Amino acid sequence: FPNNHVEFSKIARKFKRKAGILYTKGFYSIVLQAVIDSSGKFIDIFVGYSGLTHDSRIFHNSPLYHKFSSSSSLVIPTNVYILGDAGYPCKNWLLTPYHDNGILTAIQTYYDVKHSQTRIGVEQAFGRLKSRFN
Repeated sequence: FPNNHVEFSKIARKFKRKAGILYTKGFYSIVLQAVIDSSGKFIDIFVGYSGLTHDSRIFHNSPLYHKFSSSSSLVIPTNVYILGDAGYPCKNWLLTPYHDNGILTAIQTYYDVKHSQTRIGVEQAFGRLKSRFN
């Protein structure tokens, strides 16, 4: 998958106590949703929800979701997709892995392996971002 991947990351820091943003691991955090292109660049970000907010709620309230879901005039180039993890809904513009129920075909398994391999670049991009806060 040579294109884009959407991912959530909780960026936790030891901030002064603020109401409503306590993360369960003892840190205060906000969630950053990002689309990262194949070269590791952040091309879309959405930030502001507390670390306790469910990822699907954040996604459904993001400008990215509204832009792609409500615009009939939005033209997506052929063979360009956004990849999301299993926590995302599968859409015609957002590809997610198959749910492994024990009966995946060889093609579905291959797809999932290739889909998973894209996470390496995503993890590296978030690692670079998080290192700036340490």
